[in-house]
Amino acid sequence: VVRRTLALLALVATVPAAPAAAQPRRDELALYDPAPVVRLEALSVVVRGRDEGRLDLHAWVRPSALIFTQSTSDTSATPFSATAEISLEIKDSSGSVRYERFMRRTITAATADATALPDDPIVVSASTMLPAGRYTATLEVTDQDSRRRATRRAEIRLDALTLDAPRTGSLLLCAKDGTATGESLEIGAPVRTLLSVDASPREGVQALYRLFRTQPGESETAPIAVDSLVLKTPTESLEADTVSGVRYRPVSPEIAAVLAPFYALPVRLDTLPLGNYRLDVTIGTGARMTRLSKPLSVVWPRMPRSLQSLRAAVAPLEYLLPAAEFKAMKDLNAAAQRTALEAFWRAKNPNPKRAKNDVMVEFYRRVDAATTEFSTIRRPDGAMSDRGKYYILFGPPTTRRRVLGTSSPPKEIWTWDEPSRSLIFIDEKRTGDYVLVTEQ
Repeated sequence: VVRRTLALLALVATVPAAPAAAQPRRDELALYDPAPVVRLEALSVVVRGRDEGRLDLHAWVRPSALIFTQSTSDTSATPFSATAEISLEIKDSSGSVRYERFMRRTITAATADATALPDDPIVVSASTMLPAGRYTATLEVTDQDSRRRATRRAEIRLDALTLDAPRTGSLLLCAKDGTATGESLEIGAPVRTLLSVDASPREGVQALYRLFRTQPGESETAPIAVDSLVLKTPTESLEADTVSGVRYRPVSPEIAAVLAPFYALPVRLDTLPLGNYRLDVTIGTGARMTRLSKPLSVVWPRMPRSLQSLRAAVAPLEYLLPAAEFKAMKDLNAAAQRTALEAFWRAKNPNPKRAKNDVMVEFYRRVDAATTEFSTIRRPDGAMSDRGKYYILFGPPTTRRRVLGTSSPPKEIWTWDEPSRSLIFIDEKRTGDYVLVTEQ
């Protein structure tokens, strides 16, 4: 279905018209930020009736943060490996260490190519009870072989008992299975928004949330989502599974009697497009209200490389758009060009209710493959070659045969079974740059 849709795009694609006077365009712009390779999140959980709280730490280390080396004695399918030395530390406001943990984790892979490394990150969790106060959490990740180091810090406060407003913990974002997501949300993935509140009145807990889009370089506009509601039924009390990773699970009845319950906010985050956001929440009972704010980023962990640059994302649209419309898009300045690009793909989304556009995903995965596979010294961007063009439009050929002769230039014959199609490319100058000569 995706392949057929892509073929049709070449005939029917349209894009919003450019303004009559095109603005100057910058040469480059990061289109979407890739998922961060090292992350740390610190969360507070309220303890009932005590001047203390629970502090949960979650750390994510993606394989691309490490240097993979090959073992000459390893004959398995994954001879490459990398080892991360990971330390977590919590200091109070006086600089005294209140918690520390150290571990080593090793990842194996079939290749050292950063684009083909395993998808799953190393995940580490820690949880400890601490008195009310301000704390600094530090994550340090060191590649064992290269000694390359990455450090992340997070400031967190555990509130003391007060009569002014009900105590609340941090906003906890997690998947349906309880896996914490942190502030970086995978595009299209269902997410629950939870908040521990030390209040359970019969009339319920009042809540108001507002969600804002906060793109760099753009002025903040009205909230894109807002709701006022009464939360009457809390969910279970939860604890972080510090053994297997960043997953939350219900606690025993004895611990549940000590911890404040979590309330679920019905915020839809799975439909948000890539970008930066801020979630503001006002919650409490009667006149006793507390205000919280949490920055969010919707990311794409396995994003095609060609979507990480505006120039690289726009260039292959030459294959889908009429020449005049493509030129109009290229003449826009960076911000307007990004808006036009997003509008173009939004109109081609086969499932508009989903934030992740499967047609766009397949298109840019092909762009990535063509960029690498068909690059030459004279034409490093293989996606803009003849072979790259037809690989992107029609997908990988069913068969691909190369013919070498002493008296004739090299030839490649590509065929597809469904629909039936055949292309012939010739490397006339013998430089590796094959040009289309026949289409059947």
